[in-house]
Amino acid sequence: MFDWGEFLSQAQRLAAGGDEAGYRSSISRAYYSVFGFARRRLRDVERLPVPNTGQAHDYVWRAFASSASDVHRVAIGTDGRRLRNRRRLADYDDVVADLALLSSECLADAQRVIALIGGLP
Repeated sequence: MFDWGEFLSQAQRLAAGGDEAGYRSSISRAYYSVFGFARRRLRDVERLPVPNTGQAHDYVWRAFASSASDVHRVAIGTDGRRLRNRRRLADYDDVVADLALLSSECLADAQRVIALIGGLP
């Protein structure tokens, strides 16, 4: 079974390179690390029917964000969506302002969200 934390480690190494491609790739890998942990939680622990298509991204973040009674789950959903939006910028936009800062923020967000997922009962 794949360890989604390896994507976060790879993201950190890519960001350390200090070049645009590395920053962009680090944002993408950080997002997919978080997505992998979140999807596995819903699918394997909570036994929810996560789609096997591109629809899985919306499904995963909506499932967490709609848990109004649990602030940690809402934070996972909200932060997951923000990471996804930033990943889209890094993957598709020709110009991304403050890319080094954005990469650093995404790495920090990813670590925090992964910790939140790991701390769920």
